[in-house]
Amino acid sequence: MKLNKFHKVIKNTPVEVREDIKFSMDVLDRIHELLDIKFGGKQKLLAEKMGKSEAEISKLLSGIQNYTTKTLMKLQAAFGEPIIAVCTGSGDSTFTEVKITHCVVKSTLEITGEGSMNET
Repeated sequence: MKLNKFHKVIKNTPVEVREDIKFSMDVLDRIHELLDIKFGGKQKLLAEKMGKSEAEISKLLSGIQNYTTKTLMKLQAAFGEPIIAVCTGSGDSTFTEVKITHCVVKSTLEITGEGSMNET
């Protein structure tokens, strides 16, 4: 019964809200991934690197608040690696890595100007 209600809520949730939540969770997954890689999962070390308190870092990593671009850039500088990427230019775009939650799949995905995709 509860699952039926859940599925009904999801079905009635606007697409842009679902996409916003998915994007936010993907960003948070990437931040946690980098925290594990660069600082052994230790929020304290990230806090020291950023000159922030552990409480501030804990709040950032809780997934409750939205990230500003400024905050993302500070985190990116602390990790020394990108958190998100922006597609630029016109015409065809090529991605060399596609991230699926908790799994990285390495492949090349070409998206044409017409929106079709080719994987190599």
